Amino acid sequence: MTHARFTIFLYRLVLACGCVIAFASTHPRAADVPARQVQSVQIHFDDGTEQTLHAQLVVATTATAPSVDSSEVRVPADIPILMAPASIHVRAPNLPDGVSPLLTRYQWDFADPAGRFSTLEGFNAAHIFDTPGDYTIQLLLTFPDHSTRTLTTPLRIIPDTRPAIYLSADGNDENLGTDIDHPIRSLGRAQMLLRNNTKLLLRKGDRFEQSRTFNLKYANVLLGAYGDGENPQLIWTGREDGAMLHLDKSSRQIIIQDLTFDADKDGATQNAIEAAGQAITIRRCEFRRVGNAINANGRPHGLLVLDNTAPLVSFGIKGYFLWMEGSDLTILSNTVANVWREHVLRGGFGVDHVLIAHNDFTNLDRKAQGDKLDWAKGCIVAQDGSYIYIANNITRDGGIGAGPLGGDDGLSHKSARTTYVVIENNQCINKEITISHGAQHIMIRNNLLQRRGWRCLEIQGFDTRYNRGVSDLWIVNNTAQVSGDNGSFMRLLGQAQSITLANNLLIAPDLKPRDANNCALSIDDDSLASFTTISHNVWGTKAAANDGAFQLGKNLLSLGQWNALPPVKEDLGDLVEPDQNGSPPTGSPAASCGQPVPGVWTDRLGNPRPQNAPWSAGSIQVTQ
Repeated sequence: MTHARFTIFLYRLVLACGCVIAFASTHPRAADVPARQVQSVQIHFDDGTEQTLHAQLVVATTATAPSVDSSEVRVPADIPILMAPASIHVRAPNLPDGVSPLLTRYQWDFADPAGRFSTLEGFNAAHIFDTPGDYTIQLLLTFPDHSTRTLTTPLRIIPDTRPAIYLSADGNDENLGTDIDHPIRSLGRAQMLLRNNTKLLLRKGDRFEQSRTFNLKYANVLLGAYGDGENPQLIWTGREDGAMLHLDKSSRQIIIQDLTFDADKDGATQNAIEAAGQAITIRRCEFRRVGNAINANGRPHGLLVLDNTAPLVSFGIKGYFLWMEGSDLTILSNTVANVWREHVLRGGFGVDHVLIAHNDFTNLDRKAQGDKLDWAKGCIVAQDGSYIYIANNITRDGGIGAGPLGGDDGLSHKSARTTYVVIENNQCINKEITISHGAQHIMIRNNLLQRRGWRCLEIQGFDTRYNRGVSDLWIVNNTAQVSGDNGSFMRLLGQAQSITLANNLLIAPDLKPRDANNCALSIDDDSLASFTTISHNVWGTKAAANDGAFQLGKNLLSLGQWNALPPVKEDLGDLVEPDQNGSPPTGSPAASCGQPVPGVWTDRLGNPRPQNAPWSAGSIQVTQ
């Protein structure tokens, strides 16, 4: 029997362990590993000890699937045992040379239909299991030629046996808090009693003032609520630069849920949660008057941010909802009404493997309401990172950005790059998607971009101060709706490398092309050398067929002149009357003029793109 060596990183707990799973092998070809073959596994614990166990790597593959170098896929030893509720964080394998992650589909199935987001897509993912039982996690990889490979791993969730400490506003600190009828009263007393493998529960409807940081330097701890009513409120009364909850690198499998974070005054600047450690979950919390809701500059390894809200438009979150650092971050189904000084999400300093999906983010411009510094920054800004998947979000007034910090602010980090980013199935309202110089290997597909008076996409050109540009950029099957007579689908501000522009749909019936900011498509360079492919796009403006609609350098070109340029192929001018999803009507040219493009598997609503039938332009596949 051939043995492969796997390495995974776990940490010791009583009755539980937490892990970030990846499927690892020294085999040159994963296809050489038989299904359900027993593998030798060396486990490295945080306390420096080692233990040799066994694991099973279950591989199912279609005949033509490429081999996967799984040296970065972590597999559990025997069956990992976690105590409910528990989060698990998973990461996909490295792909063989020549297979692009941008063109490969990653489908995760946690086999937990009763849980939130049992299925996800992305380079990485996470899930929280609330129900005890045995589960099998599956990753289905689909490659550009539609061949597939399946990897699975088992997981066991056991019932919660952690003792509870109860805290209520009318409790008594002389109690031990070990039963619901004899709670303690203060967070200070709770800090003295909290240990590994316990849970601290605050009574719903109560309000707890807090002037000192509460530390969660533990393992297998749940901080949550009990009873009926509104979430318990933590009210910060401490110093402006303080933190309400603090985790460090020793924190393991920490769950923070069902709490409200607030302050005793407007303009608060404290961090609600300082995240660090491994396997951290923050869910169903509400963030009100705080500086940053979640500051992850402690570089956590495995952070799940799920179903949280920030409802205040004014004097709510002053800084970031989430400052992202670390690795294996999953941000799902959060709602933010506004942040009044910064971006909603911002990632930098080498953040690695991030999934941002199913969120509803707004970043308002409130200068007209009297706050001269509250202007609409970004909703999702990915700087200096890799393997970032941004999908199925709604962003309002603040845009989506990928690429390192530029201008004067980024000069101390000229080497920064943002690589392997997918931006798909998002609805971006009233703000553009921006790709900055230093971004490489970027896929923008199946998005609905709705804008008035400005461009929907902005691509920065090569920057000589930084000696970097944009390369390997795919802009495929997006729908842009531009209202009014101003705006454009996209502007390329200079030169880039290897841009694919295909199957996109512009709906702008009232647009009046006249300059670089107001036309169907604007290219500042005087050639199309930045593009490898421009094909089967539909430019829905009244001017597209006859008048100049395309700005190339200083020249405004008609559709005929545009199509005569290499590498343009079969772009159309067609006025489209879309439905509420931005879909062109059946029978229109836009409904069937598209061509298959690698890496586009479905439309924005999840309907499959056909393999042997015409594609529709834009983000919605029209049923023929």
